[in-house]
Amino acid sequence: MAQCLSLIRFSREFSHQLKEIMIRLNKYFASPHTEREIFITAITGQLDADKHKLHFIRAGHTYPYLIPGHPDAEIVELQTSGIGIGLDNTGKIFQKNLQKKILTMKPGDTVVFYTDGVIEATRQNMSSSEAERLEFFEEQQFRELLSALRGETAETMIEKIVARLNEFYRGNPPIDDYTLLIIQRENSRH
Repeated sequence: MAQCLSLIRFSREFSHQLKEIMIRLNKYFASPHTEREIFITAITGQLDADKHKLHFIRAGHTYPYLIPGHPDAEIVELQTSGIGIGLDNTGKIFQKNLQKKILTMKPGDTVVFYTDGVIEATRQNMSSSEAERLEFFEEQQFRELLSALRGETAETMIEKIVARLNEFYRGNPPIDDYTLLIIQRENSRH
């Protein structure tokens, strides 16, 4: 992951095109000189704050959620195709599956990016009669939490999601790390 982050940071030196960046990352991680067991899921994106446009490409990563600013609009997964970086050593399948998504954010719209450590959080179910039974903080719970947090600021959403995950773990250390990124357009109706 550290290598991937370094390469993404360096990518501005050779391209601002999201697809080109992803293709180069795949080429690097799929090369015979890299450990074959390694693959990475990622989303690269660009935000044009002046035009309220978010451009992104997903490579096998969890689907981000769009929480529309309009309270009656449905929360949706922003589904795009894409396979993990490093899985296709020829690059042909990888390139074929890259799909750029362009989202024009309306007032109050919120986009939630997260890693699988959020929806794959795991704990032992102590109330179960079966030894070692596991419980998961699944995608449905996360979606319900996002629905309950609709209308909150991005900062408040992150605080409450982290608090809910800590509550889920019952004070035990997390099984997996997680990352949250929330992009929100200010609601001009206020």
